[in-house]
Amino acid sequence: MTHRKSLVYVLCVLAMLLAACGGDDSANPASTAADAGQPGGPNVLQPLTTGRDVQAPDGRYSLRVPGEWVQFDDQISELSFRTVAEDPALALNVVREDVGGTARVQAYAEEAREDVGRIYKNVNSFSLSPVRIGTLEAYRWIYTATIGEQSRLFYQLYVIEGGQGFVLTGYAPLDADLSSVRSTFDSIAGSLNFARG
Repeated sequence: MTHRKSLVYVLCVLAMLLAACGGDDSANPASTAADAGQPGGPNVLQPLTTGRDVQAPDGRYSLRVPGEWVQFDDQISELSFRTVAEDPALALNVVREDVGGTARVQAYAEEAREDVGRIYKNVNSFSLSPVRIGTLEAYRWIYTATIGEQSRLFYQLYVIEGGQGFVLTGYAPLDADLSSVRSTFDSIAGSLNFARG
């Protein structure tokens, strides 16, 4: 990744963590862990069927979030939502960036994983696997990491569309149920829809 992309990524994750304080960081996530995808091809993420549709400021893409989630201010990302609780159990944001010469989504995701491994502590990867959003190729990475004094469970979905990279980053407390977190963020990611033209 370029220096600029790494800096944006670092700021994005730090901004999310600043929005969420507290929680028990001593527990380990449930070990329903590895998700290698289905034999014969990547999983197709099923979209959230209820909730509300939200759109990028320029209308480039939209996605659906649970109806009770609220938008919060995150200057790094284009869209940021979280659960209503003061100490949000779940939150997500979407960041768009220039991918330069990177045309393959797998390379995009692997570069990000290498950067996270160099920058953060206690990175423990549960899965990095291809998935699909309709016909669009994507990569999903689920991992835990410690940033500053906070350890969290992270969900990231990487997409390249129209020469731009899009990263949907979700996070949860370290002791959250991995299967439930993955299901929630998979359904939000599965609703991602890009405008054509």
